[in-house]
Amino acid sequence: MLQLCADIILQIGKDLEDYEKIRLSLTSRSAGRLRQIFLYSKRMWIPQIINLPYYDNFLSVWCSNNIHEVPNNVKYIDYRQAHSADKSMIPKFVTTNGIPKNVTAIFFDDHFDKSIEGYIPDGAETIIFGRNFDTPVSIKCFPASVKTIIFGKKFNQSTKGCIPSTVISLYFGDDFNHPIEDSIPSSVKILHFGLAFNQSIKNNIPHSVEELVFAACFDQPIKGHIPSSVTRLTVGSHYINSIENSVPDTVKELLFNIQYDHSIRNCIPNSLTSLTLGNYFNRPLYDLPQTLINLVCGYAFNKPVDNLPISLLYVFFGDNFNQPVNKLPDSIIHLRFGHGFNQTIDQLPKSLTHLTLGEQFDQSIDNLPKSLTYLKLGEKFDHPIDNLPPSLKHLILDGTYKHRINRSAINAKIEFTYSWV
Repeated sequence: MLQLCADIILQIGKDLEDYEKIRLSLTSRSAGRLRQIFLYSKRMWIPQIINLPYYDNFLSVWCSNNIHEVPNNVKYIDYRQAHSADKSMIPKFVTTNGIPKNVTAIFFDDHFDKSIEGYIPDGAETIIFGRNFDTPVSIKCFPASVKTIIFGKKFNQSTKGCIPSTVISLYFGDDFNHPIEDSIPSSVKILHFGLAFNQSIKNNIPHSVEELVFAACFDQPIKGHIPSSVTRLTVGSHYINSIENSVPDTVKELLFNIQYDHSIRNCIPNSLTSLTLGNYFNRPLYDLPQTLINLVCGYAFNKPVDNLPISLLYVFFGDNFNQPVNKLPDSIIHLRFGHGFNQTIDQLPKSLTHLTLGEQFDQSIDNLPKSLTYLKLGEKFDHPIDNLPPSLKHLILDGTYKHRINRSAINAKIEFTYSWV
């Protein structure tokens, strides 16, 4: 019977967790043979599994520099060098001939800082360096198969002519601050710069890039230097140069980093669909486009919101927001308020389905939209609940709520949840 069903069992095994595969293999002596056929995806420490008869069936392992072999079917290797080990050493299996050809991802521990030239096998698609890696790289370091390279925090070496034309995702760490002329291949679609980066991007961002992220220290002119291929852009925290009329209309998602607090008047492209404002931002929301669907305001924002675009569907306010909300557009379906909000909500959008109110909210909720299906109330809410819309399906109350709920006045099928967090 096992022979007849083996293919089916193995197919089912693809959807099982590792421990479930082991349990299945223990159901009978014949089923035990499956233990050496199943592939196991959970990342394991090599010394724990090296003596198992099905050792070669582990797909993901982590090890230190005293390990000489890895499973034949391994695809992911997390190399962790012991703190007491010689940091100049590379494990013996890390050679072109030693790492199995089916390895697709290689992770280096934070202590690794050694040249990798000649060590990465063909077939590797993802290479992730640890925090302390800061050794020069060259085009010879990376196989033609690599698609993702993530440099760690301390990497600060030139990458001119070093990144293969196969790379799609390229991430630099916080210390990287080298010129990027001839450094970014035209294959890259996702490009992230870290905290310290502050170099000219003129003619240096290829037209393949779709997602572009600048971090805190970036303060270079961007007008005319953001290619039309970019649809998702993050602007740095300490940006002083004006970005007025600098963001191309092709950008659909615009994010301002955590400490950004400058006027955004004439900075928002006409086609924008998503806008995220950092935690320090507290400026008026001028001239938001009628294409905007998603609006996220950070912790400090506390300005009037009387003129939001009628295209909005999702709006999230931070903990400091506490302004009247009787003129929000009726298009909004998801609305979330932060910790400090405590205004009347008698005129919420007519299309609203999800409403989250913060810890300080303590106002009447007798006039909620008839479309509402989800309502979450905070710790300070202390009003009787006896007039909820019949459309409501899920009500979340704080665990300290002390009033009795009049079941006859609300939807009998409503689900109650008490939150103690």
